[in-house]
Amino acid sequence: MTQILDFDRYLSMWAVEAMLAHWDGYSYDVVNNYRVYHDPSTDRWTIIPSGLDQTFQAGSVDEWSPTGRIAQRCLAEPACAAAFAARLREAVAVFEGAELEAARAAIAAQLVPLVTAAPGREFDRGEFDQAQAETAQFIYARPGQVRAGLVARGF
Repeated sequence: MTQILDFDRYLSMWAVEAMLAHWDGYSYDVVNNYRVYHDPSTDRWTIIPSGLDQTFQAGSVDEWSPTGRIAQRCLAEPACAAAFAARLREAVAVFEGAELEAARAAIAAQLVPLVTAAPGREFDRGEFDQAQAETAQFIYARPGQVRAGLVARGF
């Protein structure tokens, strides 16, 4: 696989999909929203994620139960599973350092006047506030969930 796929990039993409609980991407559930690119300079293929609208949803992804065939095959081999675990640990650190809660709160504050002033939308202010609370909880809880999964699997 490493002869045809830029496996280092793949591990990074997979770890980010796991961290963000991207169930609508290549690695989990739907196996959707990705493109494949052949880089002529390396003669290797790269999977490029897209459609990241189905992310940050608690309970939507078990990072150790992928449906993407490459990820499944990787977890079947101890050395590859360990490489994924190491990359996932790096993704946790980046996630925690990104100050996502502050960014979420700032964006929500900008949107509140628009949500309030737009009657007839498919959602109301209460639903907006609930979605914001759920996203904030995901940001808070996700690193611990992923770390617990790493520990449970001996990583």
